Amino acid sequence: MKKYKKIIIISVAVLVLIITGVCLKFFVFKPEEELTISPNFIKNLSEERRAEFEARKAKELEVIKEYPNYYEAYLDLGNIEQELSNYNQALKYYDKASSIIPSSSIPILNKASLYIETDNLDKAYKEFWKAQKASPDYYLVYQKIIDFYTLYYKDRISDIDGVYRMGIDNTNNDPDLLKSYGNYLMKNNRIADSQPIWETLLSLYPSDLYALQKLDEVNKAMGL
Repeated sequence: MKKYKKIIIISVAVLVLIITGVCLKFFVFKPEEELTISPNFIKNLSEERRAEFEARKAKELEVIKEYPNYYEAYLDLGNIEQELSNYNQALKYYDKASSIIPSSSIPILNKASLYIETDNLDKAYKEFWKAQKASPDYYLVYQKIIDFYTLYYKDRISDIDGVYRMGIDNTNNDPDLLKSYGNYLMKNNRIADSQPIWETLLSLYPSDLYALQKLDEVNKAMGL
């Protein structure tokens, strides 16, 4: 009887382990679904161009054999596979690059561009904000989010001001982002709103001729 009880206990324990493993695989560590790519998104490369990419890929694969955690190689492999329309493989390389340098937003932004390229806009949106979390002080992340809203998520146009302000705060008044915001406001006929942006830029970079020109345009438009 004791022998049978022991067998039952072991069997139950094994079953619990199996169930736990399945749950972890499909719920906790659920892998991202592979993209189903329409033929419309397959790039029509010339044989010469395709051969160039394949040669470059072969070199990078040799590199990672010797240096298995070489961030730049995985990033380049992702770019190559994306150009070859091997989108799912490109995603894997971008993810590997991210795992090596989690604070880098570049592979995440590349994933977002891939999702846009394959018309997976909701996935792209999520990746842009993952990039923001990875590199909250990198101006390009905010510019990419703004461009994405402008081109693809027009229902979020009203959020653009908030993204600019967040970016300007987090990047400690990045000059490129300030210029972008100033031009955005002027383009949308918010001349008065753009004035303090150009003034802030000039307070930080007094010799910036572009900012001087824009502030002069604003002051003239406002009759100052």
